[in-house]
This record gives sequence, structure tokens and C-alpha cells, in this order.
Amino acid sequence: TRARSRMIQNSTPIVYSARLSPGKHRVSRCTKRNTGTPPRHLITVQSPMPHFKSIAFLAKPPVSHGHTLIIPKYHSRTLTDPGLPDEFLADVGPIMKKIAVMNGEDSYNIIQNNGRTAGQSVDHVHFHVVTKPVNQPNQGLVLTPESWPSYPTTDPEYAHDAAQMKQIGRSHGFPGVSA
Repeated sequence: TRARSRMIQNSTPIVYSARLSPGKHRVSRCTKRNTGTPPRHLITVQSPMPHFKSIAFLAKPPVSHGHTLIIPKYHSRTLTDPGLPDEFLADVGPIMKKIAVMNGEDSYNIIQNNGRTAGQSVDHVHFHVVTKPVNQPNQGLVLTPESWPSYPTTDPEYAHDAAQMKQIGRSHGFPGVSA
């Protein structure tokens, strides 16, 4: 089936070396290895799923120590294009939590970008676990009021946004979307 052909096969371990070229925002090398020994930057954690649906590895280059990528084995450019099946997201959350604990920092960000204007630079759904060391404020994701601005809104605007989101959810047949 089409879904099966888009899935990264489980028979051969796939290891992505996410090496970004300086000044470029694309993966410059993707390596497929079957050595029997996992590479040192591949991080294995127990998945709640009977079969691993995602892999995790250290990012190269990192934005902070322990910067880890978690990648579902099903290929989808974004969460919705063409659409990542829910079963491939089922182990992402528990893996994120374990990676965050393993990084040993109390502060960290979970980042997932969809589309170029949102900052996505690699055309495969992936999640970042980025530590935010207290003693290194310029490492990791740097959020300031200028880089993360909010804007004033009114109650009618909130109501409009909520109604629009509910309508779209119902039109997609999402269960449990309130009227």
C-alpha cells in the first residue's frame, strides 16, 4: 500500500546523521547503516509501543548539550502533509519525556516546526528536545518578549478562533470536538 511504501522499513536500522552544512538549513548527509552495532549518537529508550515507531539521536550540530532529535519512522513532510498516522506519534511523547530526564537539566524546550515560515528546514517530521542550561542563557532556544511576541485580542476574537477550529475539526471527523 501507499502507507507501507512511505514507511521506513524496520528490517534495516536507519540512522540519520543530521549534519547541517554551515549557513545551510538542510540535511547534507543521510546514512543507512546495518552494522549490527548502533552508532554512538543513537539513543535507545524503551518505547511503550510493541514495535519502535520512532528513533532518537543527538543532533549535529547541537544548539545545546544533549540536543536530541526524535523522528517517527513514517515519512511525512509535516504533521498534516501528507499526514502522519496517530500510531506513529504514540511513542514520541514518552520518548521526549525520557530524553528530557536523561539530559539532566530542569529546563528544556520541546520543539516541532511545520512549514518553512514556522522554521522547518528538514522535510521530515521531527521533534527537538533542547536543554536550557541555567548557567548558559544563550544556548538552546532563546525566547524573549521580542522573539516570542504576544498581541492583544478580544473575547469575540477568541470566540471566533475557537468556533473556526471546532468547525475544521468536525469537518475532518475528529472525535470529541465540541459543538
